Amino acid sequence: DIVAYFLPSDQSFPIQLCEVYSNNREAYDVGDWIEFYYYGSDSLNLEGWTIRGDQNQLLYTFIENTLIHPGRRFLVCEDIERFREVFLTPIPCFGNLNQGFSNNSTLTLKSDDGGIKLTVELMAATEWPALPDEGYSLELKSIVNDAGNGANWEISENSFGSPGLPNNEYYNFQNPSGKDSIFTSYETQLLEFISSQDFYHDLDHHHMAGISIKELAGPGHMFLGETRIEQGKIYDPSDLIFSPQEPFSSSSSLVYSFIDKSGQESAAHTILFNPAVNVKPGIQPGFRLYPVPAKEFCIIEIPPDHLGPIDFFLFDLNGKTLQSLHLKNLGSKLTVDLTGVESGMYFYLIRTRQAVVNGKIEVIK
Repeated sequence: DIVAYFLPSDQSFPIQLCEVYSNNREAYDVGDWIEFYYYGSDSLNLEGWTIRGDQNQLLYTFIENTLIHPGRRFLVCEDIERFREVFLTPIPCFGNLNQGFSNNSTLTLKSDDGGIKLTVELMAATEWPALPDEGYSLELKSIVNDAGNGANWEISENSFGSPGLPNNEYYNFQNPSGKDSIFTSYETQLLEFISSQDFYHDLDHHHMAGISIKELAGPGHMFLGETRIEQGKIYDPSDLIFSPQEPFSSSSSLVYSFIDKSGQESAAHTILFNPAVNVKPGIQPGFRLYPVPAKEFCIIEIPPDHLGPIDFFLFDLNGKTLQSLHLKNLGSKLTVDLTGVESGMYFYLIRTRQAVVNGKIEVIK
């Protein structure tokens, strides 16, 4: 379909302020941004142009060869990297703003010779729409409207706004998803929350931003990275390590959710570490560890169908990571240096492209 816009016939410069966002959300926000629409007939080079805030404060200077084509929307962002983590569609976007601006700022676009091309005083009168406590943008109802009249503005459809889209459209971001799983409670387990796509999925292709721990139960210890997790906290993305603790005959469980870069949260999922799961402790078929017990080193033989990139982790009985090796092209034998390891029992975990293998190493000095 062809949509015709009957643009202003006066002598105003052909750039319109069409959306602003500064009503930041408390968490997982992208920072302030400003959207313009250029309706001139020829491409426009904004090199040296500036955006000014209250009291002529410099918010942004357009860099060399900033070319805007006719009929295009373009944005200036406070944090362009964070913005692009959430809005993955190709939007002409510049930044970073020197600082954010308030909901009631005066925004002015000046040419390189200092001429005022556009100025809008936001929230200047009662006819401007009232924003919620956080989130949501101010959208100009139509690009042909007078941007200085608050009655021509409305609140965005959702808290993200509609950067790069016509203002009657919006982003319908989906919640990410995880999964429920069950493992044995007798062995150290590595759950690949970020190293694979076994657990985390997001239809919008947003990366994971956080892991929310809803409930913890049982004797087992659980770690994200090297941090032992606690109920009610949110952690940075990491693989999860489960360290079994006595009594091994008791179950442990974790209820968690994923949060994506847009702040959307998955449903709660449960991971159960259960003694009834029939997995025998010890090294898996085809893998061989020696000497037993070990002293200054041990060797793990890798079966032929597992050769290639390999990750090795050594944990103490509390789940603390003592060693981690990441090898791209390992041969058939992995030598583990134990010179700095005290006498005792330790858990190890090996991750290949085909499997995750775990077991125990006894060290006697």
